[in-house]
Amino acid sequence: MSDVDDSLIGALARAGVEAAKLVRKSAEEAAAELSGALGADQIKLPAGLLGRGPMIPGPYKRPGQGITWQDGYMASCALSVARAVQQHDLQPVTALAVGAQALLHARPQGYRLTEVGLNAHRVLDRREWRRLATAPVLHADLPHLASNCTGLVLEGLPLERRLGSVRFAALLGSCALLSQGLYLLSARLARDWLPRSSMADHYFRSYAVGFSAVALALKVIAGYMREADLAAARVAPSEEFLLTAGRLSAWPALLLSHYLLPAASLPGHLCGIATGVLHVYGGRALGWLMARLRLGNAGGGRRRLQGGRLLPGGRGPAGLGAFGHPGLGWMDLGSHLLLGAGTALSAKTAMGGSLKVQAPSSRKSVNTVVVASSGKKIDISKQGLNSIENETVKLNLMGRSKTMESKGWVDPQGRKGKGYGVYRFANKYGANVDGYSPIYTPDTWSESGDSYKLGTKGLIAWAGLIVVLLGVGINLVISTSALGQ
Repeated sequence: MSDVDDSLIGALARAGVEAAKLVRKSAEEAAAELSGALGADQIKLPAGLLGRGPMIPGPYKRPGQGITWQDGYMASCALSVARAVQQHDLQPVTALAVGAQALLHARPQGYRLTEVGLNAHRVLDRREWRRLATAPVLHADLPHLASNCTGLVLEGLPLERRLGSVRFAALLGSCALLSQGLYLLSARLARDWLPRSSMADHYFRSYAVGFSAVALALKVIAGYMREADLAAARVAPSEEFLLTAGRLSAWPALLLSHYLLPAASLPGHLCGIATGVLHVYGGRALGWLMARLRLGNAGGGRRRLQGGRLLPGGRGPAGLGAFGHPGLGWMDLGSHLLLGAGTALSAKTAMGGSLKVQAPSSRKSVNTVVVASSGKKIDISKQGLNSIENETVKLNLMGRSKTMESKGWVDPQGRKGKGYGVYRFANKYGANVDGYSPIYTPDTWSESGDSYKLGTKGLIAWAGLIVVLLGVGINLVISTSALGQ
């Protein structure tokens, strides 16, 4: 008899182990599919989920999926790259950067996101500095790689042709380090000063990958340089030029990308734009200081015309070509700050949060003592149920029963009730859980389905967007008219 019991217990144990393996495999597949969302360069994971996290890069398409808009997007990226190469010729550093990212992306076994992604807690607290090198060059999926490499080619080829391969390589490295440094700093400050904000949550649970921050920084720097060239040629840029190819061109691109891909890392992209602005203003400040100290040709010297383009004449820090930009100043910085605030507000209000898996945080202790709430008494007559004509339905939605409120009622098992009703403390607190949050409230319905009220938060978001647009418009008018000359 004992042998039979032992064999039965062994069979049950083996079945339990196989079931656990099956559940784990299904969960890993679900997480991998989640990580493969287009543009999901930031995926937040709670501590302990699957132990090591999902794999990247994710699949380009699900099995059996036909032609999608991603195919058209990939084709447009290929055409843009071909046109840029035709116009500016292939440059060695840009080609090497794109080829290295593509080669790393093609690794058959992939990468664990939690082992290579940029996470503030693991970098600052655990000193995992290798993430500063792995995070920018790895991507979540193929469209993510194509998007960032296209941005690198479009802005990198003309910049490398203008600055030279050595200085352009140094610019790529400084943009990568500075953008990640700003991201880590913002996450650390949010953790210390705004512990309940989403940025504080990023400190522990966000793993970011992708080259998009560097691509946006290059876009900002190239925009300033184009405007400086127009100013040197005494040509006033148009408003369209400022928003499509000028110093503000990164903001429409950022806003459009987050409307299309809400899972993209907004803090990382904002840090990328800030990196470009800091490079321009930092180069100007350092060039001014070196010129005051008469340390060689720090101010860039006389620029020369080569191949139809104005090239910087010096090799100093102002050699980026934006040293003589007439629009640098507080108005320009204010435009970037307003656009940054408006973009963050629009992304939070209109597009919702980033791709996220919710779980209780383990960063602080939780008090498990249950105490009674002393909230004010609910008024059941104001819960939106008064227009219901059927009395039985109305009482059910309120969580009340006249039968159970009488002391003489008997339940189906023959037990005599005490007259407390459905909820013993309904008279004390006004209602039970059904009355506090009824599922059917016709009194609160709008008279017309065509009307929509923004509410307080919506009005604030609308007002903020109007202020941002007015500020940008005023800045564009001043910078393109005689007032700004």
